[in-house]
Amino acid sequence: MNAEMKVAVQSQLPHEKEETIVDALRTYFLTKRKHCKRVMKGKQEEFRKRQARRQRKLQKLSRRRGILNTSTSIPDVEKRFYKDVLTSNFMSSEESDSDRENSSSEDSDAELNISRRSKSLKVRPLPWRSSRVSTFFKKLDDKHQRRLARMGGGSVHKRSMGAPSLRKVPQGSPRWAISSGDEDEM
Repeated sequence: MNAEMKVAVQSQLPHEKEETIVDALRTYFLTKRKHCKRVMKGKQEEFRKRQARRQRKLQKLSRRRGILNTSTSIPDVEKRFYKDVLTSNFMSSEESDSDRENSSSEDSDAELNISRRSKSLKVRPLPWRSSRVSTFFKKLDDKHQRRLARMGGGSVHKRSMGAPSLRKVPQGSPRWAISSGDEDEM
C-alpha cells in the first residue's frame, strides 16, 4: 500500500477518516495475499468448503435466535433458559453434496449457482446434545418453516440425517444441555 492508493481512495470517500481507509486497505491486501497463498498451495477449494459449512452453521444460529426473540408463544423464562445454548457450538453441522464430492474448479458461476439452489444437505447431529435441547431447537425450526410457508416460501435445501458429528462437548456447557452419557467428556 502506498500514498497514491490512499489518496485515490480518499478522493472517492472524502468524509471517511484516514485511519479507516488505511485499515480497509490493509485488510484488503492481507486478504488478497492469503487468497493467493491458498491458490498457490491448492487449498482454496478446501477453504471455500470450510467457510460454507461455517456460514451454514451461523445462519442456522441466526435463524433460531431470531425466532426465539420474536416468538410470543415461548415464555420469557424459557427464552432466558435456552439462551445459554444458542451458540454455534450447539448447532449441528450441515454437509452439502459439494462438500462430499471433489467438484471441478472449472465450473462456471452459472453452474455453481444452479447446484447451490438444488443441493441437498446432510445434517450431522450432535450425539452429546441433550434431547431437551434438540427438541427445543426442533420447535424453533418448525416455527421458522411455518413462517416461511406463510410468506410463500419453503425450505431452500432438502435436509436429511447424516452420520453423527465427531465434535466434542464444548467446554463450559450447562450440564442440562448434555446427554447423560456424555457429561464426563466435558
